[in-house]
Amino acid sequence: MTHPLIFAPQASAEFGRRVAAAAGTQLSPLEEREFEGGEHKTRPLVSVRGAHAYVVQSLSGDAAASANDRLCRLLFLIAGLKDCGAARVTACVPFLAYARKDRRTKERDPVTLRYVAQLFEAVGTDHVLALDAHNLAAFENAFRCPVDHLEAAPLMAAELAAQVGDAPVAIVSPDIGGAKRAQRLQDVHAVTLRQAEVEQHQVEALGGKGAVGRAAVAHPVDRVAGAAQRAAQALADHPVVFNEQQSHGGGRAAVSGDNDSLNGDG
Repeated sequence: MTHPLIFAPQASAEFGRRVAAAAGTQLSPLEEREFEGGEHKTRPLVSVRGAHAYVVQSLSGDAAASANDRLCRLLFLIAGLKDCGAARVTACVPFLAYARKDRRTKERDPVTLRYVAQLFEAVGTDHVLALDAHNLAAFENAFRCPVDHLEAAPLMAAELAAQVGDAPVAIVSPDIGGAKRAQRLQDVHAVTLRQAEVEQHQVEALGGKGAVGRAAVAHPVDRVAGAAQRAAQALADHPVVFNEQQSHGGGRAAVSGDNDSLNGDG
């Protein structure tokens, strides 16, 4: 059995190398060229005829490339692979840009997730893999091509267990929108859930029973890292009361995220 061909544009090359290593292979080489005016081209340096190709690209904008640039490069690469005779192309997208805009909340609002799905389909994408989509039902309904949804909760729970050992732990969310993910992480890890609202770097612990110890922030994949960083800093800086007990510092706040893992000692 031949190994799959795994490609990753430069902006996601390091993550792509880790994915390829986990699959027991190496990244297939690409040529990426930049031209004046911001134009670019990407082409595979190996034959893809008749092969099943996987393209790994996060669509989370950063200093290296904007979300739009990452999306454009991914689409062009997929189209090029299909033109070169690839039998199937799977887009592996750990962060799907515009996934939050999955419905109209105001008059004449765009449903951008559906437009992004149409772009993937237009270039011939055969399959899309995404991690912790903002709204699973909306994600699955937006695409006509086959999709698979992966979740990070089991991996986060294993990492959290390795970090905290037998110490008491509370799962929190940087905002109310992440409560379901925090609950899911609780279910997997079987620890006490603390749902927290973060406003002006303050943390309010809501309900439940627990013990003073460590706090883990379950950070949604579709939010920028700033919210999780502020939540972790607030947990580290401000005492949180559980069962009439108070933390006096020395606890630990760990951020569990699909794209980043940030730790801060309190």
